[in-house]
Amino acid sequence: MDNELLKIFPHEKPRQLQLKLLEKTFNVLQSDKAQLLVHAPTGIGKTAAVLTPIAYFLTRNKGFKLFFITPKHSQHEIVLRTVQLLNNKLEQQGFKPLRVLSLMGKKHLCLQKLKDLNNSEFYYYCKALVKDHLCPFYENALKLKDFKPLQNVMSSKALLDLSKELSICGFELGLKYAKHSNVLVLDYNYLFNNPVREAFFKKLGFELEKAVIVIDEAHNLPVRVRNAYSTQLSSKTVRLALREAKKLNFKQLEEELISLHALLEDLAKEKFELQENTSLTRQGFVKKQELIEKLESYDIEIQEFLARLELAADLFIKQNPDRARSFLLSIHNFLTQWLETPDFDEGFVRIISQSIDNSAKPTKQGLQGFKSFNLKIQCLDPSIATKPVFEQAKAAILMSGTLQPLFMYQELLGLQSPETLVLENPFPKQNRLLLIDVSATTMFKRRNIQEFEKIASQIVKVVLNTNKTLALLPSYELLNTIERIVKQQLKARVKIFKESPKQNKLEKESLLQKFASCKKKSLLLGVIAGSYSEGIDLPGVINAVIIVGLPLQPPSLDVKAMIEYYNKKFGKGLEYGYLYPAIIKALQGAGRCIRSEHDKGVIVFLDERYAWDNYRRLFPNPKEVKISFDIEKDVKEFFKASKK
Repeated sequence: MDNELLKIFPHEKPRQLQLKLLEKTFNVLQSDKAQLLVHAPTGIGKTAAVLTPIAYFLTRNKGFKLFFITPKHSQHEIVLRTVQLLNNKLEQQGFKPLRVLSLMGKKHLCLQKLKDLNNSEFYYYCKALVKDHLCPFYENALKLKDFKPLQNVMSSKALLDLSKELSICGFELGLKYAKHSNVLVLDYNYLFNNPVREAFFKKLGFELEKAVIVIDEAHNLPVRVRNAYSTQLSSKTVRLALREAKKLNFKQLEEELISLHALLEDLAKEKFELQENTSLTRQGFVKKQELIEKLESYDIEIQEFLARLELAADLFIKQNPDRARSFLLSIHNFLTQWLETPDFDEGFVRIISQSIDNSAKPTKQGLQGFKSFNLKIQCLDPSIATKPVFEQAKAAILMSGTLQPLFMYQELLGLQSPETLVLENPFPKQNRLLLIDVSATTMFKRRNIQEFEKIASQIVKVVLNTNKTLALLPSYELLNTIERIVKQQLKARVKIFKESPKQNKLEKESLLQKFASCKKKSLLLGVIAGSYSEGIDLPGVINAVIIVGLPLQPPSLDVKAMIEYYNKKFGKGLEYGYLYPAIIKALQGAGRCIRSEHDKGVIVFLDERYAWDNYRRLFPNPKEVKISFDIEKDVKEFFKASKK
């Protein structure tokens, strides 16, 4: 490794684990089409260790760009700050500074007054405005010639502020910055949504072969890709689209939509028995050709139907510019994807489900709406999107604090013979205590008031013997139930904060700060895989985390299909499709406790199933996790010993 590389390290000198990651990244960059999987605990300084050799590479190899992919805004800021420090060192060594841009999604940079749109609806709305020259911000961007960036570090907020000041489309302005930047900090969508990536790279005039990719929080990549390639159509959407067709007086389209609603019910009846007066969801697998044949049986020619839907949606948006949403468009997009998406053997499954919709009301057309049908295309195989990207890119580094087992991510993402690096937690082991509390469970068959009282009692025992505790539960419903019982048991001795699905991002950040700054004993209640389970970094604040329950996915055809598909492809269906995802969610939440070498804390996995061998063996270090039969005593003794 070149000693010149260490001279640009953004801090005083790399720590031992940083040096290992730095060297491994440097070596990967010397190869072509190389990949590196890194399991590295939070707090070791992964960003600086990875960016240093990449900055060294970019200064010596023109035409390459770094795509740093992360879903977290906080990580965007860390990358920007790190590049700024690297630039200071680069200039001291006589090199040109790097240009870095943090770029949000196109929708978030739009200056139009928009209501809530999903991505496909926004894309169509934007496309229609641009096509008809109805967006002044886009037109202004076209007039901006001979653009040159004035600063080397550009955040998304600064970009949006500048676009407002200049009355220019924020995304188009971002593209101009991106062309002159060699470091781009982006969301997953820019690389792993094929149409988005192709359009983005075309506008940049850039080829994937010149891309160096870093994926932060890479454990999220399989789920994010599967979700991006999945879509659904509900009977409610059909009813709302029917309203739009009536407003436009498109009689043939009205008839086709009524038929579409009826055939969904017919299709459902063929797949499962509908039971009256039940709230249980029924599900059934559907093949691509079955829906096409069903449409034909209702005298609907699908290509003509699609053309009418697109024409009507376009007209509806033009006549209602303040709404910028069309359910006709939603149906068009769904059916288009239905035709383009392959079947099970190639990584997709189609499912129809039915449940009682108590909020629906009968319509004048006789569409009762009490039975809510949902037709879904579910992606099972993320490698469909990830494998081609990683095969073409110059290099890719995927890193996370919960990227074990590495072989699972290698197979799920379609990586070919990647380099691997596992960095052990560098923080003193005596500073943390990992316990399995076997006194209760959230197993469905044992969910009753007695079990809930046991769970609440164990939480209270931890809370009263710590200062700040984070308790994460499997659902908001269970969270609310446990909160009521905990309040009764604590009798106002502890300040309680609670996550809610109704809170927006700013409200959740405010709640977190209030919890962190509260002077008395505090308990923060959240949900596993929620806002406080990932992405929060409060070193020195949280000294106990309780993971309540094992976050297994509810039994459904989605899960069954995933297990079957992974079993067929890898021979590990139960592990990849069911067990590991639950353990990884639990470990992500547990990781909120120890964030620095000075932190001391207790992590409690509160469910007897964690002690079962088929789950306990999935922990990265099973021997480190102790079974507790007296949680209060164990917590007390740990904190008493840690004060010595």
